[in-house]
Amino acid sequence: DSWNFDIFALDKLLGKHTMVVLVMHFVRALKLDEQLNIHTANLVRFVTKLQSGYKEVPFHTYVHACDVVQGTVYFMCQPKIRPHIGALDMFAMILGAAMHDHGHPGINNAFAITAKDEMAIMYNDVSVLESFHISSSWLIMQTEGFDPFEVFSAEQYLDVRQTMVQTILGTDMKFHFEHLAKFKTRASTDAFDDPDRNDTRLLL
Repeated sequence: DSWNFDIFALDKLLGKHTMVVLVMHFVRALKLDEQLNIHTANLVRFVTKLQSGYKEVPFHTYVHACDVVQGTVYFMCQPKIRPHIGALDMFAMILGAAMHDHGHPGINNAFAITAKDEMAIMYNDVSVLESFHISSSWLIMQTEGFDPFEVFSAEQYLDVRQTMVQTILGTDMKFHFEHLAKFKTRASTDAFDDPDRNDTRLLL
């Protein structure tokens, strides 16, 4: 629960198990497994497979993703934010943070678009890498035994997917100042004191 948490020290201890240990720690520490019908065995398999899909590229490694998981939980647990975030959102954000750079090829969107990369063509030059990270992660869940949402209700699944897609797409730095301006506007009107669903997702 510290902003100064040393993710590199944890990784030295855990190595290929870092992501799954970190995710499972937060799921249990925040009692998400008691509040949600999470298929725990599937979650362990999914996160283990997810970590193995991160490549050895500059910065965007599984260690970075683990750092983002820890940082995300840190922010969600702050006193002004925690009351507005339920268990489903917390679970979505933990998994979304773990997924957010999955399979990163070590190039940025501008390069992919200019080079007419296959990903840029597939995602029509719009948030190319972010779209790829979501879809490549979600494809793992399509394999039997890897879907942590297997026993979620249809409503829960749609909610968690929408949250995860929106927040991972939100990591596209092209839209950073647009998101920040919207956030500041909503904050100046005290919208986050009693947020509706749209404001909660903006907060996330």
